[in-house]
Amino acid sequence: MLLPFAGKVLALQHRLHHQVILLADPEQPLRADGYAVGVGNPDQPVSTKEVWYPQRQESEEGWKGHPISPQGYALKAPTFFARGAWEIAMQHGDWVLDVHIPLGKNLDLEECRDSLQRAFAFFPRHFPESPFRGVYCHTWMFTPQLQHLLRPDSHILQFQREFYLYPHPGSAGFLLEFVFGSREYPGNDAPRDTSLRRAVLDWLSHGHELFDLPGVFLSSPQEWGKQTHRKGWLAFVTEE
Repeated sequence: MLLPFAGKVLALQHRLHHQVILLADPEQPLRADGYAVGVGNPDQPVSTKEVWYPQRQESEEGWKGHPISPQGYALKAPTFFARGAWEIAMQHGDWVLDVHIPLGKNLDLEECRDSLQRAFAFFPRHFPESPFRGVYCHTWMFTPQLQHLLRPDSHILQFQREFYLYPHPGSAGFLLEFVFGSREYPGNDAPRDTSLRRAVLDWLSHGHELFDLPGVFLSSPQEWGKQTHRKGWLAFVTEE
């Protein structure tokens, strides 16, 4: 469905190579690792000495800010992006397509691409007054730690890797609700009847954190399945 983009990250796109880079929200405090303060377990507060705020500046020459990895964390080194090479692809308040994931679907790449193609044709035809700039999704499937819990060929991970994740103070609750039916941390009697449940319980038993992130897809449906946001982004990020 059409919604204004609520995130305050800034998306820049290279005019020639079409690579997208997200710049961090200067209002979002970050941990030392570049993820948002408040993620994971709220009972484990972050030391104030580790907290930092990203900077973002716009001038006639371009933009200077802290790039975000497509895996959802911000880099501490700022980068300058010249207007001659870059342009704004999406910013706070722009229209986006907010994706809903139907329960029980297996997120097959071809089916997802077909759904996007139909959406990209439908909304401009019926809502021309609200041109969208990208696709947005916030789901438990965008828990970055799932990369350690699921098989590399998992459809959930394939879906996650199509999106450009960004810092957000998420928690384990989103994932736990879908996996165990409750946002509460599972106890010793939690069911272990699926591979995902067993993986999550083992992960938590070792003291590891879990948290969800939002993400955007700023390519065309034809690019779906190519992980366009994750490939090559680092080549456009240089320290000053």
